[in-house]
Amino acid sequence: MVKIIRKLVDHIAVILPFEEDFYKKHKVPVTFVGHPLLDNYTQNDLRQLDTLETVGNENYEMPVIGLLPGSRDREVIRHLPVMLDAAKILQSRLKNIKFIISTAPSVETKHVEEILKKHKGICNYQIATGDVKKVFKMCKIVVAASGTVTLEAAISCTPTVIIYKVSPVSYWLGKLMVKVKNFGLVNLIAGKNIVPELLQDEASPENIANTAFNMLKDAKGLQKLRKKLFEIRDMLGGSGASERVAEIALNMMEKKY
Repeated sequence: MVKIIRKLVDHIAVILPFEEDFYKKHKVPVTFVGHPLLDNYTQNDLRQLDTLETVGNENYEMPVIGLLPGSRDREVIRHLPVMLDAAKILQSRLKNIKFIISTAPSVETKHVEEILKKHKGICNYQIATGDVKKVFKMCKIVVAASGTVTLEAAISCTPTVIIYKVSPVSYWLGKLMVKVKNFGLVNLIAGKNIVPELLQDEASPENIANTAFNMLKDAKGLQKLRKKLFEIRDMLGGSGASERVAEIALNMMEKKY
């Protein structure tokens, strides 16, 4: 595949730092341009996040946990029931706790409402729509389906439990085809496990609840994790990815014509 790419393209712009190392290793012209997610943050936003990395959101009277089940309907149907079962367990251990269920614009609200009707045991929760950055600001930790949103959590220095479930067949095929130690983007960028990952059968309500509970009880551990996430944000290259891609394209056009 890499040989085909080398023949077909003159240059590749990548948005994740480990991708640049891969293509350089195979002698493919490549530039790491930074992640476009950072283009969504103003300098003032980043200054506020710098403060959050230091102090966190310990000023809240009760621990707030975000539940981010995914950006597609199937992901929500698969993940939200498990997250809600985990929330029930946490609620039994920590009486003073609140949950925020973040729904992506691409998800049909009816799926969330139908699932919530079947899980009436959660007392204190709210549904948040729109900009997920607001959810991160309110939460002490989040439980999130693996995907781009976990990078957004890292940018916001919000400790995260990453989970993911697929069909048994997809999981079996994936294990045959993909050989990686981590599946979460944050951990892939770090090159090691810095946030917990629970995949497939490991993503049980009990495991999710236990992982989240242990994180909430370890204030020093949360602080260390925030600092590591702050480092991940720096590794994403800063804002201006779109401009850097445009500059590469313009330089290539000038050389060609």
